[in-house]
Order: sequence, then structure tokens, then C-alpha cells
Amino acid sequence: MLSSAELAAFSCEVQIPAGTLPLRGLERSTLARIHADGHDLVMFLPDRPLFHLQPVALAEFRVVGWSSGVTIRFALSGERVSAVELEIRGLPRTFLGEESADNPRLPVRTIALQIRSA
Repeated sequence: MLSSAELAAFSCEVQIPAGTLPLRGLERSTLARIHADGHDLVMFLPDRPLFHLQPVALAEFRVVGWSSGVTIRFALSGERVSAVELEIRGLPRTFLGEESADNPRLPVRTIALQIRSA
């Protein structure tokens, strides 16, 4: 488990391109806020509840409640976020499911998210 200070290093705002997330109401480009809340890293989308991000590797987090194939990776430069990537392994129909995404034949999309502020 990461400390609240370690999680705070991942705080930023990112622009999610239109059509990236197959969620109703997110057909347009959307600004997401990622920040540390105590001992959790959370992502907030406008008009959406908070999504908790669970660490799976150094600087890589799984979006809790979405497919295990949806991860967010961060690159840090010093104490600031320098890059954020959203990786989606699988098809849109499995995006919100808890299905395993370990099948190497599943399609993988990696989307660089534009950092709006870090």
C-alpha cells in the first residue's frame, strides 16, 4: 500500500479524448481530476462518482469496478506527473465487467491523456 504522500505525487488533471470511455455522457472530451484522498487515489469525472484507483505496479493503477484490463500509468518527473496513459485491454463490451483481461489475444489500446495541470 502506498502512503498518502506517495499517492499525492500522482495528483493531476487530464483531458480524456472524446469516445475513449464507453460511458454514457462522455461522448465529448472530458476533464478528469485525479487526486489523493487519504490513503486512496481517486479519479473524478464531471457528474460522476469518484472512481478508486488500485495500485497494481509502480506508477500503474487499475480502475476499481471496471475490467481488470483498464489501467492508468503515470510517468513522474521529479515530484510532478509528466505523462499519463490509459490502457484498455479488451473490447468495449467488457470494459465495465470484472472479466479477466489476461488473454494475450485481446486487443490493446493505449491512449495518451493530455495533462491539464499537475
